[in-house]
Amino acid sequence: DNFKNINDNYGHNYGNMVLIEISKRLLEISREQDVVVRYNGDEFLIFMPHSENLIEPSLIACKLVSKLSQLYTIEPYQFLLSASIGVASFPQDAKSVEECIKFANIAMSEAKKRQNSYYVFDSFIKNVFLEISNIENELQTAIENGEIYMVYQPQLTSKRIVYGVEALVRWESAKLGFIPPDKFIRIAENIGFIQKLGSYIM
Repeated sequence: DNFKNINDNYGHNYGNMVLIEISKRLLEISREQDVVVRYNGDEFLIFMPHSENLIEPSLIACKLVSKLSQLYTIEPYQFLLSASIGVASFPQDAKSVEECIKFANIAMSEAKKRQNSYYVFDSFIKNVFLEISNIENELQTAIENGEIYMVYQPQLTSKRIVYGVEALVRWESAKLGFIPPDKFIRIAENIGFIQKLGSYIM
């Protein structure tokens, strides 16, 4: 969590030394048959084949969080970091390695909301992910398909005289049905669609 701060404030050399220390700690906890990989920047993957001596994944994740949040001494500095971990299982959750990594990444994103914790992929987060993916896909063509429209809420004086209206955007998807704005506006911002939507509204 927030590893970028080390690179930004102390330089990539110190960042690399911290990453080396992290990898050593991961190897300490993993078994001989496990595969530890530096996946991307400050992200690591641990592939743990099922076997008789494989303890519950949530217990492993808890142990990892504890180990990775211990003090890092890289002379002349000391760093305190936290770690967010996502866990997914094959074939219970995913049907391929790529899908397993994707679902572990989704679980990690959920863990990052709290930081210094772990999240085991489950049907709830899978349904949330699928819903967001569907909204992202359908939102791209919602304007062209005439699904975005405005409603107008009157603004009244104390004497109940209309002096204006508040314009409110609504989306009725042909595929997904009515999507409330508190749900699709946030997604529009995340996928860079908000400017196109704002221009349409204006």
